[in-house]
Amino acid sequence: LRGAMCQALAKELPALREQDDACYMAGMFSTLEQLIQAPMTDILADLPLSETVQAALLHHEGAMGQLLELVIAYERNKWLAVNTLAEQLELPINLIGRKYLECAETVADTWGKLMQEGY
Repeated sequence: LRGAMCQALAKELPALREQDDACYMAGMFSTLEQLIQAPMTDILADLPLSETVQAALLHHEGAMGQLLELVIAYERNKWLAVNTLAEQLELPINLIGRKYLECAETVADTWGKLMQEGY
Protein backbone atom coordinates (compact mmCIF):
# COMPACT_ATOMS: atom_id res chain seq x y z
CA LEU A 1 0.00 0.00 0.00
CA ARG A 2 2.81 2.40 0.84
CA GLY A 3 4.46 1.84 -2.53
CA ALA A 4 1.19 2.30 -4.39
CA MET A 5 0.47 5.49 -2.46
CA CYS A 6 3.93 6.92 -3.20
CA GLN A 7 3.49 6.12 -6.88
CA ALA A 8 -0.01 7.57 -7.12
CA LEU A 9 1.02 10.83 -5.47
CA ALA A 10 4.24 11.04 -7.51
CA LYS A 11 2.12 11.12 -10.66
CA GLU A 12 0.57 14.34 -9.32
CA LEU A 13 3.92 16.07 -8.77
CA PRO A 14 5.81 17.59 -11.70
CA ALA A 15 9.17 16.96 -9.98
CA LEU A 16 8.43 13.23 -9.54
CA ARG A 17 6.04 12.40 -12.37
CA GLU A 18 8.79 10.75 -14.44
CA GLN A 19 10.03 8.84 -11.38
CA ASP A 20 6.75 7.30 -10.24
CA ASP A 21 8.15 3.75 -10.51
CA ALA A 22 11.14 4.72 -8.36
CA CYS A 23 8.73 6.27 -5.84
CA TYR A 24 6.83 2.97 -5.75
CA MET A 25 10.09 1.14 -4.98
CA ALA A 26 11.01 3.64 -2.26
CA GLY A 27 7.63 3.15 -0.61
CA MET A 28 7.76 -0.62 -0.91
CA PHE A 29 11.36 -0.95 0.27
CA SER A 30 10.80 1.42 3.20
CA THR A 31 9.27 -1.48 5.12
CA LEU A 32 12.25 -3.83 4.67
CA GLU A 33 13.97 -2.67 7.83
CA GLN A 34 11.12 -4.04 9.93
CA LEU A 35 10.64 -7.17 7.81
CA ILE A 36 14.29 -8.17 7.69
CA GLN A 37 15.24 -6.80 11.12
CA ALA A 38 18.42 -5.22 9.78
CA PRO A 39 19.62 -1.64 9.41
CA MET A 40 18.52 0.05 6.18
CA THR A 41 22.16 0.83 5.32
CA ASP A 42 22.94 -2.91 5.31
CA ILE A 43 19.86 -3.72 3.24
CA LEU A 44 20.60 -1.06 0.64
CA ALA A 45 24.20 -2.20 0.27
CA ASP A 46 22.91 -5.29 -1.54
CA LEU A 47 20.28 -3.59 -3.72
CA PRO A 48 20.95 -1.84 -7.06
CA LEU A 49 18.91 1.28 -6.29
CA SER A 50 19.57 4.79 -7.53
CA GLU A 51 21.15 7.36 -5.25
CA THR A 52 17.83 9.24 -5.24
CA VAL A 53 15.92 6.22 -3.91
CA GLN A 54 18.64 5.47 -1.37
CA ALA A 55 18.66 9.09 -0.13
CA ALA A 56 14.87 8.97 0.20
CA LEU A 57 15.00 5.72 2.17
CA LEU A 58 17.91 6.62 4.42
CA HIS A 59 17.35 10.30 5.11
CA HIS A 60 14.00 11.29 3.52
CA GLU A 61 16.01 13.65 1.30
CA GLY A 62 14.73 15.37 -1.81
CA ALA A 63 11.21 15.44 -3.19
CA MET A 64 11.03 11.64 -3.12
CA GLY A 65 12.10 11.61 0.50
CA GLN A 66 9.48 14.22 1.39
CA LEU A 67 6.84 12.20 -0.42
CA LEU A 68 7.82 9.05 1.46
CA GLU A 69 7.76 10.97 4.73
CA LEU A 70 4.30 12.30 3.86
CA VAL A 71 2.91 8.82 3.16
CA ILE A 72 4.37 7.43 6.39
CA ALA A 73 2.94 10.37 8.36
CA TYR A 74 -0.46 9.75 6.75
CA GLU A 75 -0.33 6.06 7.73
CA ARG A 76 0.53 7.03 11.30
CA ASN A 77 -2.18 9.72 11.55
CA LYS A 78 0.37 12.48 12.11
CA TRP A 79 -1.84 15.17 10.65
CA LEU A 80 0.34 18.17 11.45
CA ALA A 81 3.24 16.56 9.57
CA VAL A 82 0.90 15.57 6.73
CA ASN A 83 -0.30 19.17 6.38
CA THR A 84 3.24 20.58 6.51
CA LEU A 85 4.60 18.12 3.95
CA ALA A 86 1.57 18.51 1.69
CA GLU A 87 2.17 22.27 1.65
CA GLN A 88 5.86 21.80 0.90
CA LEU A 89 5.06 19.44 -1.98
CA GLU A 90 2.12 21.58 -3.10
CA LEU A 91 -0.31 18.65 -2.86
CA PRO A 92 -3.95 19.36 -2.03
CA ILE A 93 -4.83 17.62 1.23
CA ASN A 94 -8.08 16.20 -0.14
CA LEU A 95 -6.13 14.59 -3.00
CA ILE A 96 -4.00 12.68 -0.50
CA GLY A 97 -7.03 11.14 1.20
CA ARG A 98 -8.65 10.27 -2.11
CA LYS A 99 -5.48 8.60 -3.43
CA TYR A 100 -5.08 6.65 -0.19
CA LEU A 101 -8.59 5.21 -0.54
CA GLU A 102 -8.04 4.38 -4.21
CA CYS A 103 -4.75 2.64 -3.44
CA ALA A 104 -6.22 0.73 -0.50
CA GLU A 105 -9.02 -0.54 -2.74
CA THR A 106 -6.59 -1.58 -5.47
CA VAL A 107 -4.35 -3.40 -3.00
CA ALA A 108 -7.34 -5.17 -1.42
CA ASP A 109 -8.55 -6.26 -4.86
CA THR A 110 -5.10 -7.57 -5.75
CA TRP A 111 -4.80 -9.55 -2.50
CA GLY A 112 -8.30 -10.92 -3.01
CA LYS A 113 -7.39 -12.18 -6.49
CA LEU A 114 -4.17 -13.72 -5.23
CA MET A 115 -6.01 -15.54 -2.45
CA GLN A 116 -8.59 -16.89 -4.90
CA GLU A 117 -5.78 -18.21 -7.08
CA GLY A 118 -4.17 -19.96 -4.09
CA TYR A 119 -1.01 -17.86 -3.68
